Amino acid sequence: MQTGPLEPDVTTASLVCYIDGEPRCVDSEIVQFDPIVVRCPRASLHDVPQSGRIMAIIGEGYDPKRVDFHVNRVWTEHGATLIEGRNASWSTVDRRRFPRYELRIPLSLRVVSSEADGIKMKEWHGETIDISMGGAWLSGDVDVNKGTLVQTQIQLGGSEPLRVLSMVAWKEDDRSSFGITFLDFIGAGSYVLHQYLNTAA
Repeated sequence: MQTGPLEPDVTTASLVCYIDGEPRCVDSEIVQFDPIVVRCPRASLHDVPQSGRIMAIIGEGYDPKRVDFHVNRVWTEHGATLIEGRNASWSTVDRRRFPRYELRIPLSLRVVSSEADGIKMKEWHGETIDISMGGAWLSGDVDVNKGTLVQTQIQLGGSEPLRVLSMVAWKEDDRSSFGITFLDFIGAGSYVLHQYLNTAA
């Protein structure tokens, strides 16, 4: 875990926060690192909770950069929302550091978007080829680009689906399969998946 910016010259990011329990994602720009300040287009996150948790993802592929912080203050300037954070914690996301299990598990994906006319996609249903605590490789194709944030629901037997915010990390050229990286489990999802994989191993 690092406590400072990993690539100071990279400023564009996907910003994620939870409002009323649902993830909201917007494209943003990191305009200051210490303290961290991000700028969102228009007033798209003007209602972000004070002291709420924010996650910003920089880059795409298997090892995007991630910074988590708590909201210190929010204000509007020239039609954009600016958010100043505190206690920023930087890390690199890499699903390959976790052991993978060749398990066929049903799941569904849907695109995360805060725009009323954002990306349109029917909910995608499929199954894993392999899965780990860091992500999954899926059979089939999904009509979104690498780096797209998606809500993932994983169905483990008779339990309620696990919910996790994920990113499309890789797509095969022949469109036969693609990979997602898990970013943020909702509720006890991380513990439940860990127990399931330990039992299935």
